[in-house]
Amino acid sequence: MVRPAAQAPLEPALPVGALTPAGLARRLESGGGRLRHLYLHIPFCERICPYCDFSTAVGAGTEPGRFLDDLVSEERLLRQAGISGRLARSEGTLYLGGGTPSWFSPDRLRTLLDWVGGLAGREWVEATCEVNPEHTGSERLEVLRSGGITRLSLGVQSLDEGVLRRLGRVHTAGQVRAGTALARRLGFDLSLDVIFAVPGQTTESCLADLEGVLALEPDHLSLYGLTWEEGTPFTRWRDSGRLRAWEPEAEAEFYQRAVDRLRAGGWERYEVSNFARPGKEARHNAAYWSGADYLGLGPSAHSLLTGVRTANAFRLHDWEGRVRAGEVPWAEVEELGEREQARERVLLGLRTAAGLSLDEVPASFREEVRRAAETVVDQGLARWHQEEANLRLVLTDRGMLLADEVAVRVAP
Repeated sequence: MVRPAAQAPLEPALPVGALTPAGLARRLESGGGRLRHLYLHIPFCERICPYCDFSTAVGAGTEPGRFLDDLVSEERLLRQAGISGRLARSEGTLYLGGGTPSWFSPDRLRTLLDWVGGLAGREWVEATCEVNPEHTGSERLEVLRSGGITRLSLGVQSLDEGVLRRLGRVHTAGQVRAGTALARRLGFDLSLDVIFAVPGQTTESCLADLEGVLALEPDHLSLYGLTWEEGTPFTRWRDSGRLRAWEPEAEAEFYQRAVDRLRAGGWERYEVSNFARPGKEARHNAAYWSGADYLGLGPSAHSLLTGVRTANAFRLHDWEGRVRAGEVPWAEVEELGEREQARERVLLGLRTAAGLSLDEVPASFREEVRRAAETVVDQGLARWHQEEANLRLVLTDRGMLLADEVAVRVAP
């Protein structure tokens, strides 16, 4: 789908009005469902990492209070339309992502969390905030804890000082160790993000990095191979010969050795890049993978509302402009037809350890998916798992190494 310019008018694929906020609110109401998952995108960072293509802005010189006012205004617009008022007060999940939500001062964080608490209560079954290690001072973490945050996602990336500098990170390995220790004392569930296949790393240095991270005793681990995003400095440096990307075979070797190490240590891989101690899986992310409805607020935030996907204006300036003009800042609205829904179920389901249930695929595409699945089963990339009357397609270890490719082959 082509992303329209931020100022372009929306072009609904349904009859006039059906894809407006009010139209989607009517669909939510007729479905009788509650929105149980809320994502807030906080775009500010100390600096923009050279490998990142997220919607971010350098925080210096910005007005945090003005941004929070705009976030409140966006929610108010959606509440007036009949959408955000459907947020559940219990059994839901909250995720503060970015950017770097912890870039806010403790006072601003307290203001944000007080507002969220008034918006949807603090009875979340899981409330996560992304935090950078340089922001793990006691005051910030205590504010997060008292404000209802139960889980921290810490952007460690590496414990190797040279790799951190190469990635453009501003924290140190010492700050990671101090921050994780404090988070533990305050009672947070702790998830750590790690990047591998950075230029200059080797399989053995990545495995040593992994051992150092495991010594911090996290509950959850997200393990990502470096992605070369178009338009980023890293990709330009690779194309000019300044950086050299890992060969796919080397990435696959490290990933499989990491999986074997984690499995031997009692960890469960429940999604291609995500590992958890038993019972510590990320419930918010699991909602995305299961196709549940969710609401996103802030620049570039996405929502899924009764089979319609929306995307906010990507750039901070464009998002601010729409909100301040009294407009819901949707820059994309896409009705997911039956084929699109079938593709999403395959693409998302096959990334998880639970795999894809054929019953989740719309009936008109079920046989097409089953036939394609037989091909990858024959090649040892997946297996059938019978669970009472439920037949599931589950990727093998070899299939997980090629998860995206396999899913595209199976999807209708």
